Amino acid sequence: MPDVFKVFIGRDEGDLEDLLSRSLKWLDWCGSIKNRATIFIKPNFTWPKYIPGVTTSPRLLEALFKVLRMQLEPGRIILGESDGGRRSFAAEEAFAGHGMYELCRANGVELVNLSKGPSKLVSIEVAGRLTMVELPLLLLEEVDTFITVPVLKTHIMTGVSLGLKNQWGCIPDAMRLLQHPILDRGIVAINKILRPGLSIIDGLVAQDGNGPLYGEPVRMNLIIASDNVFAGDRVACELMQVNPGRIMHQVIASKDGLMPARGDILLNTDLETFQSRRFLVKRKPINWVVIMVAKTRFTSKLLYDSPLTGPVYKLRDWWRSARRNLRRSGETTS
Repeated sequence: MPDVFKVFIGRDEGDLEDLLSRSLKWLDWCGSIKNRATIFIKPNFTWPKYIPGVTTSPRLLEALFKVLRMQLEPGRIILGESDGGRRSFAAEEAFAGHGMYELCRANGVELVNLSKGPSKLVSIEVAGRLTMVELPLLLLEEVDTFITVPVLKTHIMTGVSLGLKNQWGCIPDAMRLLQHPILDRGIVAINKILRPGLSIIDGLVAQDGNGPLYGEPVRMNLIIASDNVFAGDRVACELMQVNPGRIMHQVIASKDGLMPARGDILLNTDLETFQSRRFLVKRKPINWVVIMVAKTRFTSKLLYDSPLTGPVYKLRDWWRSARRNLRRSGETTS
């Protein structure tokens, strides 16, 4: 590991291309990329359409495409995502809902559904224990440089969803929910295997509270860029005023010697300038049920892939609808 890790924090003032160009220059990142390299970009498309604070901003991705073309001579640029969890939607639906077909066509970027290509099981030691994950052969055999572009947000299962957690979506099986018993260890395993070369955390609109889908959007107008995904997540947690010692996948990464100490990270600016609020995970009763279910493979299978799955989700949807109607009725009465 290098002696010093660099993390760039910048505020968007209307020109994202310029902001990204300055961040890559400060990181001295482009000089490490060989000509004609195959570059893979992993956004967070955890919903079939763009929702600020939930999924990666198409505007940020478009700016990244342009900067990569302007500053490098890549052989291929690929943007990829897997199908939605529990077979909820196909990656192609998310590509359409985020305008990726048009943006990628205009910038010479390939689109790939990671769930449709060949994959294999890979085992790697994580903090002294062998961990096995399924990953696409594309990422294992064809990609020279991996760029992760997550959203700055909370997460009911992992505390935060940042650069490291974003790679969980590389598992091509839409039923990756069944892997939740190894979620934190699996996150570290995937990042050890794929070794992201650049992390650009989308903090244009972040999410607080009941993340990763139903929290409160927070406009922050910033990005956090690092050539080390572990360092980027460490600084993001500090900005969110979240204790890394409470984020289990970061704790596991620390045991493996992957999380740099705060004193080993060089920032381009004063972090206190951007610390506008403390982020807090707000879990509802149903979230605690999901967390308990995720502790074993048997209970995960029972909830997500058994004859009980349909009735349970119908009950959940009915309950959410009833609560929404109750709130609306109260607002109308008042």
